[in-house]
Amino acid sequence: MTANDLPFSLTTDSLAVWLDSLATQQPASAANQLNQALKQLRNAPSEPSQLLPLFINLTPPCLFLSNSLSPINLAEANHKLTSKSIKVAKLVTQMLRQLALGFCMLAESEKLDRAQNPLAIYYALQMIGHCLRSYHLLYEIPSSSLWKKSASLYGLASETHSLEQSLSPKLHEFKAQPTIAAVLKRNILFSIFKPTHFTAPEINTLFQMANEHYDSIDLSTRNNHDFGYYWNLEGEEPCVIKHASKHLPEGFLAIDCRRFADTLQQNTFKTNLKPTTQAKLALQLSHYEDVFNAMQIGSSSVYQLLIGYSDVCRYFQEQDKLAKILSVSTGGKPQIRRMGLVPLDKDKDYFESRHIPNKAPLPFKKVNLMRTNSNRFAIVQSRALDCAVGDIALLYKEQQPAALAVIRQMIVHDLSGDLHVLLEYIQGTCSIFAFTNASGAGSHALVINGETDDPEVILPPDKYSVDSNLVLKVGITLHLNACLEYSASFVQFKIKITDS
Repeated sequence: MTANDLPFSLTTDSLAVWLDSLATQQPASAANQLNQALKQLRNAPSEPSQLLPLFINLTPPCLFLSNSLSPINLAEANHKLTSKSIKVAKLVTQMLRQLALGFCMLAESEKLDRAQNPLAIYYALQMIGHCLRSYHLLYEIPSSSLWKKSASLYGLASETHSLEQSLSPKLHEFKAQPTIAAVLKRNILFSIFKPTHFTAPEINTLFQMANEHYDSIDLSTRNNHDFGYYWNLEGEEPCVIKHASKHLPEGFLAIDCRRFADTLQQNTFKTNLKPTTQAKLALQLSHYEDVFNAMQIGSSSVYQLLIGYSDVCRYFQEQDKLAKILSVSTGGKPQIRRMGLVPLDKDKDYFESRHIPNKAPLPFKKVNLMRTNSNRFAIVQSRALDCAVGDIALLYKEQQPAALAVIRQMIVHDLSGDLHVLLEYIQGTCSIFAFTNASGAGSHALVINGETDDPEVILPPDKYSVDSNLVLKVGITLHLNACLEYSASFVQFKIKITDS
């Protein structure tokens, strides 16, 4: 299709007539036509100054459809989506993405005047924010290009000194953020909430909280120590500091959300979140200070720590081999064994060995395990560990089930200088399976609680999509239902398991 196939001429009057005709159609059909028109409009042979009013006038119907066709409204009981509903939700997300990229194109063209350019940047960031919400409501991994575009727009606004320029938006949805800086803070705050850790209704509440309380975070390019998150302006998603050092590299934006975390903990503003959910969010944004403060001194024991997806998979592969050898030697049939993870109150189906027979010994590091007042967390102490927040890790000790975990926070103790690493346990049972990824390379999946009604899978970083299938080499298919977490170290999905 070409720009000549547009269902309207490049005037606001013609566009208005076409939009009126869409109002009589089914929402999914209207969203599909809007998506196609936005793709064509981005390639229209016209000046950016002529296209900007068209993109602005397309914004209200796109927002209306994104709300009426959101995954929450499309869901059935217990927020479950059918394949048909997922397709519609993905279409709406693409529609918002096309609109956001259209505004980005205009802002980056350098052909708009001094009044139009800030407006294009503002609308682009607004639509990026609404697109991010749509991705998270679907539990889909957001497009990485959105944060690359956001970084580019931030640079343009900084260069033109328009970050704090009041733009007085007319749309009701945009009233709470009068400036480019305000929209950027809203998007950043929503992102560092880690929305996929929450239910769909809670994600909507989190977006509204970010809408209203974005000014409770502070952004800075100065190298100070009062920040817990950062944004790499090369285009990565804003994230928690990955290492204990808080030195801010050049080209990074420091993000301090301490004031927001304090208001959550002190209940100084009302939210629609359950008290337990609000406490969970506050703990996360306060860098788990309460857990560190509750560390039980004098209760340490020596463990081995393994860090990184590939090494953790090697451990489970070796355990699986040993389990099969044991089964054959005792007259049983070879089978894939379930390996228990901490804690195991009922299930003791795990196999431990003093000698793990691999050609290259696994790079375990000796650590002291410090107990906390929560069975979700533990703290390990070491002089030096090569690890980062978001890494997957495994705690090991003879005659005890292994403990699979995610590194959530790292601090250096003020007096001893030791590194304290906070681990959040992944509880249940684990089985390892081989599969071939999209590029044809061999890889491994860690299936958690595969024999329950709520199985999950941990996968190596790659491109995955909700409502797609992953075929394992043993003849089992994993249907990816919802992304729960994604990082540079691993991806975690809720799944449905079927025979291929």
